Amino acid sequence: VYTITVTDNNLCNQSANVTVTQPPATSFTWDGSESTSWNDENNWTPSGIPSAGVEIIIPDVTNQPILDVNSSIGNLTIESNSSIDLSSFSLTITEHISNQGGSIIYNTGTVNMSGTQAQTITGTNELYNLIIDNSNGVSVSSGSLSIINELTLLNGPFTTNNAVTLISTSTNTARIAEVISGTITGHVICQRYLAGEGGWRILGSPVTDASIENWDEDFITSGFPGSDAPSFGFSSIYSYDEETPGGYDEGYKIPT
Repeated sequence: VYTITVTDNNLCNQSANVTVTQPPATSFTWDGSESTSWNDENNWTPSGIPSAGVEIIIPDVTNQPILDVNSSIGNLTIESNSSIDLSSFSLTITEHISNQGGSIIYNTGTVNMSGTQAQTITGTNELYNLIIDNSNGVSVSSGSLSIINELTLLNGPFTTNNAVTLISTSTNTARIAEVISGTITGHVICQRYLAGEGGWRILGSPVTDASIENWDEDFITSGFPGSDAPSFGFSSIYSYDEETPGGYDEGYKIPT
């Protein structure tokens, strides 16, 4: 609150109180001067807690931010050697992710891409859960994106630029959740973890219209036309037709 005093030519004074309201900040830079808590206003420049739509910049400082509440922001920039830890919370982003050499520590957190204009993801990123909810689309415009647990398509097109991988490990295999409304353009690599011991494995395709030829591009096959070693006396792949009469062994078929 300021007091303004006006004096006219007759030396008469008139005073009034004026309240000046500073507009809210549109950009916050993490400084971590107090702790690692995202929700502590003393960790941000300018001081305050980021709100929906603001730009967030994470530089390389001693205390890196750990999300301790669900939050919504606009643009997220992660500078070289810096990080953001999602913990188990959800971070809604209405603009872009620009990873310039830092990292997103995913834990069991979720990133929700939910803008009103086309959004992009750049850099090398790993996310536990990713939600696409933008009718104007989300694209991986450069770099690569690994999904550790689940990709959910709620709305709009998701353009992978052939740079998205669903990760499979000994403890978990990422998946695409039931598609509510949305599309995927571009390749998605679907990993399937297999233990190192020898023996047969039962494999299936996560998408329709897949063929053995698609698999033949990824590992060495033998014993059937089109394989890497078609004249080899052992077929490395069999399909199974449960309608074949006879014993259960009769149902195994060598690809033709």
